[in-house]
Amino acid sequence: MVSSRTTSLPLLIIIVGGGIAGLASAFTLRKAGHQVLVLEQASGPAKGGGGMRSPPNMTRILMRWGLGRQLAAQAIKGSEISFRLTRTGEKVGAMVFHEEIMNAFGADWLLIQYDDLYSWVYSLAKSAGAMIRFSSHVVSVDPSRASIVLSTGETIRGDLIIGADGLSSVVRRSITGRAGPTLSTGRQLYVSNTSIPSELMKSDHSLHALLREPKLNMWMGDGFAIYGSPVSGYRNYCVTIAAPIRRNREGHSVRFDIDYATLEPRLQKLLGLVRIDTVTPQLSDRPLESLIHDSNKVILVGAAAHLIPDGQTQNVAMGIEDAAILGNLFSRLRSPDQLPSLVSAYEEIRLPRAAEVLASEIGKLDQVTFLDGSELQAIRDKGLRAALSQTVLAWDQADEEMLREQWEEHIHMFDYDADEVAEDWWIKWGNLMDVGRQNRQEESRLQGPFGGRMHICVSQVSDAPAPRRMGMRA
Repeated sequence: MVSSRTTSLPLLIIIVGGGIAGLASAFTLRKAGHQVLVLEQASGPAKGGGGMRSPPNMTRILMRWGLGRQLAAQAIKGSEISFRLTRTGEKVGAMVFHEEIMNAFGADWLLIQYDDLYSWVYSLAKSAGAMIRFSSHVVSVDPSRASIVLSTGETIRGDLIIGADGLSSVVRRSITGRAGPTLSTGRQLYVSNTSIPSELMKSDHSLHALLREPKLNMWMGDGFAIYGSPVSGYRNYCVTIAAPIRRNREGHSVRFDIDYATLEPRLQKLLGLVRIDTVTPQLSDRPLESLIHDSNKVILVGAAAHLIPDGQTQNVAMGIEDAAILGNLFSRLRSPDQLPSLVSAYEEIRLPRAAEVLASEIGKLDQVTFLDGSELQAIRDKGLRAALSQTVLAWDQADEEMLREQWEEHIHMFDYDADEVAEDWWIKWGNLMDVGRQNRQEESRLQGPFGGRMHICVSQVSDAPAPRRMGMRA
């Protein structure tokens, strides 16, 4: 569960964006004792949307938030990722989530419908007392005043602004000076994430077989990839497409640039059921240099901060981690002079993680979208086939060295514990902050009647390794 510790200095925090990252942050910050206003431009709670994966680093947090019952009822415990070729459907590789490994993580790798997780986190935020305003379109942000302006002309001012407004973030502009991130300079992949009701798949035996398997199927094509998995208690099948867009003469997107005739028959049937509602661009593989404004009054979370394309393993997980760390840090606020250090602490904690995860996610996406006939594709498929021969073996029969190589990066991603990281930061630096605050209070008490210092020696902490030496802003 979330810590019962609360701040003695409640702030008014404005969260721009009422998606999962924004609502999760609203929940943890309310539990930390702050007043929270969420501004969402949509007219009401989210409807529709595709699926997502909840890796152990995310599942662990959701369980602590008390969502175990909902996860057990609706989420699907993933058994593996199956790597297939789009032309033939051949399974050339697999990432199997062995019980022995998942038990070591203490949490499962889950397949979840976006709507389900959204409704759970929305309920958490509402029950915690967060104020949520829909039809509130933020058009500008003033970081120095911690204020925002809505499209109606209304100005709202708080003590801190959280930018949770996604890949095309307005809040991010106040930090980077750009309206949006730059597209990749090489291949430009666009991502669509949608779901198919199970009723449309049950009449076809080959599609129904896909629906019944607790697996993520990863079809690897000629410069594109298609992922499919059951979600929401096997009631829907989520399909994510990452591919270039074919444009008409006016430059408008027409459809994904995929030759459907080259796909295996089962995949053709599956895509025939897909209705593409939204398309988001693949972003630059360069992470942001800063997640906070120099005023220490603006913080970015979720996709606004981490630029991970929709439909990837960690894109929602990063927003959940952000929320957990914010709630932990800001539950410790005791005086105004601590605020800059806590804001900077968030950035210090999240920047290294953000860079590692973005590189990992873009790297994985690149690997499944190699061009047919390329040397990289041949190397990939050879390696997957070699590993598959070991993967299909029982856990105690598999080659230990090959398993270690296959799992090395995943262990680094999945074993991250946001709550522990925030606790470790506080153990290392928080006591110094408290000592410094107490000394400043004592110095203020010992001021002479005309503002002069009394000649009493007060212990200083300047010789200790203070947070500033981590690169923190004072």
